[in-house]
Amino acid sequence: MRNFSLELNQLKVFMEVAKDCNMTRAAQKLGLTQPAISTVIKKIENGLGIELFDRASRPMRLTAAGHVLFKRGNGAIELIETILADMYRTANGKNPDIRLGCSEAIMNIFGGELVSLLASKPGRLTLSSGTSLEVSDKLRNKEIDTFVH
Repeated sequence: MRNFSLELNQLKVFMEVAKDCNMTRAAQKLGLTQPAISTVIKKIENGLGIELFDRASRPMRLTAAGHVLFKRGNGAIELIETILADMYRTANGKNPDIRLGCSEAIMNIFGGELVSLLASKPGRLTLSSGTSLEVSDKLRNKEIDTFVH
């Protein structure tokens, strides 16, 4: 693997081009020129040493590697944007979003108090409950951030 850092804005440009494999439409949508879009895509491909688009076909198509990046790119963008929003919120004295999972037993005993305590703080609270196994699966699948059981 090469020593290349994919920047967030580069990823956003790639994702827009990859939607319909058209650099001109991506440029219009992003308010950039087509040559600027082409330059960003080439910089990514050169940095990775991998072609993301098959330009020999008309219209151009994603390569297998391009499909991998396209399939996972939106999740990466959302994660980074969520992290940044949480950082800014925390820096301004507000709590980040909390996704909390509780076993049904804990929810039955302390659920009301937990909701009252955490909901009074800035930030969003998402509370999930279920069996310990169900909630631990949610934690493993990154659907929640923490688990009380």
